[in-house]
Amino acid sequence: MKANVEGETIRSLARDKELNIRPNGKKMSFHTFVTSKNRTTNGYLTELVSGSEYDLFKRIHVKYTAATASQNSFVKAIPARFTKFTEFYMQKKGVSRMDEVLPKKGKLLKLIDASKKDATKQYLKENDLDLKDEADMIKVFEFLNK
Repeated sequence: MKANVEGETIRSLARDKELNIRPNGKKMSFHTFVTSKNRTTNGYLTELVSGSEYDLFKRIHVKYTAATASQNSFVKAIPARFTKFTEFYMQKKGVSRMDEVLPKKGKLLKLIDASKKDATKQYLKENDLDLKDEADMIKVFEFLNK
């Protein structure tokens, strides 16, 4: 966190991989990760699961869309808005690369070890888990770390 003078409000978070903060009791730290579009990006990720084989992180990304004026009386004006996106990232122990986990069962299975694919596929089917739900994503990664 960056504050130039004592008593001044916090303006931004430092981009230092050694620092971490704990909002709501969850560890948040600066990481380099690869998005689903193969772009290497830096940002703050919240740690959801720290396991023996896989770690799971969450990124909340907010996009601002500027307002657009009405071009004529047939088209409505669109107000400015913020859109919130939640992305999940995983890191395998011993590997420095951190990849985005898309909320699709097939995409998740491609990222994990071949030895765990069948058991994970069966676990997903038996428990009818929705990978778009954070709690279900956590359950899957806790299963992978057993």
